[in-house]
This record gives sequence, C-alpha cells and structure tokens, in this order.
Amino acid sequence: MSRLLRSNFSRLKKDKIFWCAVMIMAGYCIFIALMFYRSLLTYGGNITFDTLFFQGFGLSGFALPGLIMAAVLSLFIGVEYSDGTIRNKLIVGHTRPQIYLANFITSAAIGIFLNIAYMITACIIGLPLFGMPTLPVSTLVLFAADGIFMMISYAALFTMTTLLLSNKTSAAILNILAVIVFMFVCIYLINMIAQPEMLDTIEIVNGQQVPKTVPNPHYLSESARNAAQFFIDLLPSGQSTQLSLQSPVHPKLMILYSAVIICISSTIGVFFFEKKDIK
Repeated sequence: MSRLLRSNFSRLKKDKIFWCAVMIMAGYCIFIALMFYRSLLTYGGNITFDTLFFQGFGLSGFALPGLIMAAVLSLFIGVEYSDGTIRNKLIVGHTRPQIYLANFITSAAIGIFLNIAYMITACIIGLPLFGMPTLPVSTLVLFAADGIFMMISYAALFTMTTLLLSNKTSAAILNILAVIVFMFVCIYLINMIAQPEMLDTIEIVNGQQVPKTVPNPHYLSESARNAAQFFIDLLPSGQSTQLSLQSPVHPKLMILYSAVIICISSTIGVFFFEKKDIK
C-alpha cells in the first residue's frame, strides 16, 4: 500500500491538471473577494469574511468544488487504465483492494488540498479586506469540517465510478452530470422547504380589494419536509449548497452522512473492482 501511495503522490506532483485546479481554486477565491469588496464599496451592506470563506464550498449554491473534483479525479485515476498502469500493478503483486484504496486515499488528499488552497487564499485576501470572522470559532471549525468531509465523500464517489467505468472521458462526463443534477435537485428541495405555510393574497369583493390569507398548496407536510432535508443533508451537492449559503440545518449530522457515503461507496467499489475484467 505504501508503495502505491508513494507512486500516486509522485505522479500527482507532476500532474498539470491537478495544479491547474489548485490555481483555479485560488484564482476563484481572489475573484470572489474582489467582487465582494467592490460591491461593499459601491453599495455598502454587510459582507463579512465568513461570506467569502464559505464560497469555497460553492458559489452561492453552485457546487463548484464538486465539478472541479469530478474533472480532476476522473482524469487522474482514469489515466491508469489508458496507460495500462493498473494492469502492471496487478502483475507486480499488488491486490485490487490495495489499488482501489490507494486511489481513494489519493483522491481524498486531492479534495482536501483543493479545499485548503481556497481557505489559505481566503485568509490571505479576505482578512485584510473584511476583517475577522463573525461566526463563533466553534461554528467556523464545524462548518469547515463539514466541507472537508464533503470533499472526501466526493472523492469516494468519483473513485468508485472512475475505477468501475475504466474510460476516463465517460467517467468525467458521468461525474460532472451527477454533480449538476443532484445540485439542482437539492436547490429545488431547499426552495420547497422554504415555502411558507400561508400566503397573503388579494380578493375582489364588491369591486374592492380585500387582503386574505390562504393555505399555500406547495407547502410540504412535516414528513415530506423531513425527507427532503434528509436528502439535502446526505448528498454532497446538498451539503455544498448549504455550506455556501451558511445555512446547514444539521451540521453535525452532515459529517456522519459523509462518513456513511464514504464507507458504502468504498465497499461497493472494492467489491465490483475485484470482479472487474481488466484488460
């Protein structure tokens, strides 16, 4: 396992796509910071360091980190098939579970590194512009931990799909589409949960406008709201959306859900990878 990890990290150091992704995360942070600061100078308002910091988990609901990871990991892991590296690793005596777990650990490290690259840039740029965080330190640490576990759960899912599909292009397309689809599903569910129970309307009575309060037909029942919130908390795209908006409802549970996704996807991935015909 240690030899596999050394080989993966040695290749990662030279991987141009990975370093390009790191620069994209840092550049994205700088762009957001300057955009927020310009808005603050022009329109005023209450833009804080926290707002900038949590944009690293998504652009106001848009799951940008997931999209970047989907592309980077699909290409980084998928190239092992196209170059015949996996077959060579098996020939020299490495087991399939070892190969799978080494790729997952490397993928998790990539996700954490990309997240840290944004955080460091945010601190360097954001603290002088927006001052110290306004959230309590404990909340800030908890949300940051949510984000890191979210990136690791992304890594687990993308490792599974890429190693099982074999084709890096197909894996990249599938992973990117999955992030986008689940992101919009989670945004839709969040909007549904936010629907008020009652609506204020205007009714015409004898030619006069009379205000009236009526039940909202789109208001979810308690069981439906709980089910929707569960899926939002469970899916990495939902976690990304909540963190970027600084509105996680169950931040501690989100870490647990990420751990469950990591364990289940890794178990499934190892099981089917052992049965896969590697040519």
